[in-house]
Amino acid sequence: MRVLLTGATGFVGAAVHERLRLMPEVSSIRLLVREDRPAVAGSAGDYFRGDLTDEPSLAGITAGMDVVVHAASYVGADEVVATAVNDFGTAALVGECQRTATRIVDVSTTAIYGPGPHRLSREGELAAHPVSVASASRSAGESRTLGAGGKVVRAALTYGAGDRWFVPLALAGVRTSRGWVGGGGARLSTIHVSSLAAQVAALALRFDEIEESVFHAADPAPATFREIMTHVGDALGVALSDRDIPVDDPLLAHLPPQLLQRAYVDHSYSGELLSARTGVQAQGGVRLTQADLDWYATTLQA
Repeated sequence: MRVLLTGATGFVGAAVHERLRLMPEVSSIRLLVREDRPAVAGSAGDYFRGDLTDEPSLAGITAGMDVVVHAASYVGADEVVATAVNDFGTAALVGECQRTATRIVDVSTTAIYGPGPHRLSREGELAAHPVSVASASRSAGESRTLGAGGKVVRAALTYGAGDRWFVPLALAGVRTSRGWVGGGGARLSTIHVSSLAAQVAALALRFDEIEESVFHAADPAPATFREIMTHVGDALGVALSDRDIPVDDPLLAHLPPQLLQRAYVDHSYSGELLSARTGVQAQGGVRLTQADLDWYATTLQA
C-alpha cells in the first residue's frame, strides 16, 4: 500500500506517520511538505513539495498513491487562513484524488458538532453546528471529502505529546478561574494521539473493506472534566483548587465560552463503530506516558 500523508509535522500527522512506518503493509509513504528539507522524524522519505493553499503546487501529488491520509489542518482563529487551508486546501487535494482515483481519509474533529450537551452520540445522530472559524472550515472540508467518496474520522479531544490545544488550555483555565466551573462534572470524550493514529492508519489500509464513511474516534468510557484535569494535575505535580464555581459567576466573563463549556456541558461520542471496523480499540481512560508528561511539563513552563 502506497500512502500520501499531509500534516506529517503536526500533532496528529506525526503520530500517523510513526504508525504507518511500522506497518508492513505500507510499502511507501509520500509526505506533503512546504520546505525542501522538512523536519520529519525518522523519514528518509518521498517528499512532495507543495502547499494546500496553492492549488497548482499540488498537481500530480496523488500519482501512484493508493490512499491519502489528510491530517493537515489549521486550528487558529484567522478565518481567511482557516478557509484557505481547511476548506479550499482540502478541495484542491480532493480534486487531485479524483483525477487519479485515489482514496482519501480526512482527519477531522467532533468540534464540528458545536455546543452540547452530547451524550455518547453515534455517527449520524448529530448535525454539524460549528461555532468557531476553525471547526466551520473543517466541516466544509469534510463535505469536500465525503462528496468525493472519501472517509472522515471525527476525533474527540486528543491528548498526548504535541498537544497544545486541549490539556494545556484546559489546565490553564482551571488555574486561572481558581476552581471548577459548574463543579467540573461534564463528561468528555478523549483519545490519546497514538490510539487515534492507529485507528486512522488501519482505516486507510482497509478502506475498501469498510462501507461507512463517517466515524468518531473516542475512548470507550468518557470521564468528567474534573477527573481528567485532576489526573493530569496530580501526574504533573500541579495543585488544583477544590472550589466549585457557579456557571454564571461574573468573574468568568473574560474566559472563552467554549473553554468554560468543557467543564460543565457533556460532550461525549461513541467510538464503537471505528473500533469495530478497524479492529483497533482505543485505550480506556486518560493514560499519560512519560513522553506526554515531559511534553506537558514543558508547555507549563513556557
